[in-house]
Amino acid sequence: MASFLRDTNQQALTAKVATGAVLSATTVPINVDLTSSAGGSQYAGGVYVGGTGNLVVVMAGESSLVNTITFNNVPSGMFLPIQVKMISSTSTCSNIICLF
Repeated sequence: MASFLRDTNQQALTAKVATGAVLSATTVPINVDLTSSAGGSQYAGGVYVGGTGNLVVVMAGESSLVNTITFNNVPSGMFLPIQVKMISSTSTCSNIICLF
């Protein structure tokens, strides 16, 4: 567990917000395919949720942007170690940051 936390902390320190269509320093673009906007064939290696809500994403392995997964009631301050290629506008979380 200590190794995972160390790796997570290091990733958080070197995090960058998705490039291309960034809305502000604390949010990521919604309904944007990160594999095309982040510099080609990249996807987020983790997602930080700053405000409580539901997070609707398209996982990195999906071939279509319509196959979404919903993470319900994600608490504020949560880091999700998931690989995503898109965050949907139907998400009710706030202050979402993609980690690469």
